[in-house]
Amino acid sequence: MTRSMTSLSYTTRPIHAEYDIEDDFISYPSIPRTHMPYSALRNQVKRGWEGAHYTRNAVNTHYYRSATWPNGIVPYQIDSHYSTEVRNTYLQAMKEIEEDTKVHGKTCVKFVPKTSQHHDYIYILPQTGCHSPVGHHTGRGLVSLGHGCERQGTAMHEFLHVLGFWHEQNRYDRDKYVTIDLSNVVTGNYLGALSSIAT
Repeated sequence: MTRSMTSLSYTTRPIHAEYDIEDDFISYPSIPRTHMPYSALRNQVKRGWEGAHYTRNAVNTHYYRSATWPNGIVPYQIDSHYSTEVRNTYLQAMKEIEEDTKVHGKTCVKFVPKTSQHHDYIYILPQTGCHSPVGHHTGRGLVSLGHGCERQGTAMHEFLHVLGFWHEQNRYDRDKYVTIDLSNVVTGNYLGALSSIAT
């Protein structure tokens, strides 16, 4: 269906169930998403949004300090199957996040190569799709950046999940700002997920 907004036109297309809104961080049970149950994490995020001091779409660290990376340091290891070019793309994504999180010239987040001293870290590997755990976790957290995920923006998206950020369309107050044209949604799991997000 083609629509127009003033002089701009755009085409909408149906959304299929396989493109689940949270597919990059909850649809893979074998991937450790977090150290706490998903429902508990979602509930604390909702509480954070309702609080006067919480405006970002991220894990509420006031209630869950363990969801943040100690001292803002995120150890990483990149799988050897990536080419040098792709590896450099991921390193650049990390660097850009570090630069974007500077406050008074000091970064709040630092990605560092994993050493034997690091027990908790992210392991970036080329599995199927793009997905990652949300927030700090214990042990090795698998971040999949498979075929089609090799772009800097995609890597930044997954690394922001690692830092505790959720999708904006999953905000508890989403329906105040977003209107979903349900005629473009193919019935199935996706429709149920959409209706449960804002409740």
